[in-house]
Amino acid sequence: MTKVKIGLVGSGHFGRYHIQNLLALHDYCDIIGINDIDVQQGQSVAGKYGLTFYDDCHRLFHAVDAVIVAVNAASHAGVAEKVIDAGKHLFIEKPMTANAAEARHLLQRAEAGSVKIQVGHIERYNSVLYNFFNEPLRDAIVIITRISPFSPRGTDVSVVHDLMIHDLDILNSVLNESPCAITASGVREKSLFLDSCIAHLTYSAGLTVTIEASRISDSRIRKYCGIFQGKHKEVDLDSQSGLENPLRNELQSFLETISNKAPITVDGSNGLRAVELADAIVRASSH
Repeated sequence: MTKVKIGLVGSGHFGRYHIQNLLALHDYCDIIGINDIDVQQGQSVAGKYGLTFYDDCHRLFHAVDAVIVAVNAASHAGVAEKVIDAGKHLFIEKPMTANAAEARHLLQRAEAGSVKIQVGHIERYNSVLYNFFNEPLRDAIVIITRISPFSPRGTDVSVVHDLMIHDLDILNSVLNESPCAITASGVREKSLFLDSCIAHLTYSAGLTVTIEASRISDSRIRKYCGIFQGKHKEVDLDSQSGLENPLRNELQSFLETISNKAPITVDGSNGLRAVELADAIVRASSH
């Protein structure tokens, strides 16, 4: 297999996780270099991992086959558009963009330039969630909790786009339909956007899903609970951590897509659908 030449834009918290996992996937790729608008941080991270720092992102794009974008969510669209304009395949962290209009624009540009897009919805690589939904869904009740203590990271978008979007993508994937009814409520406390939100989604088969997402909680919880025709199921995602490496699995999938022309598991259209649903929940919360 031909190794993929990879560039990374963003050397922050999650960018460093990408570097660590890409280094472990050395049979699949070579990290050509990294770029960050915070030059000091980017140079420091590059030095730590023995990588080359590029202060000009266009020079980096010219040298690679594909680019991973792991910057703050509000900057996704701007950086991703530069990658697409350079004709390079793109892995973009979730949310794909800060709103659906930006995501549609990226998809149009990518299709015109024959650029592949994979969106980093990491829970797609968490097999326990698909086992959870392997039940009759008619008239089922599902309650999802995804809450964390406050961190400034991610506050450039709502908690719906930052945290809840993991679960929205899973629902889109499992159900392959949009909810027929949405109600929601939320609060802004630490940022300009919703910091806590509860959404109620109703689907055509009578399935009802309640999702609580918060980044201003006193504790961290990642849990799915369900009642499926009288059968109770519960999955604590945090208790599953360490059993598999979803980030490494999704990066390997992306690299295989580039080198072997394999299908993309979570493509740009999937990313758009998740952002569209997130936008709809935020709108519902203001009613």
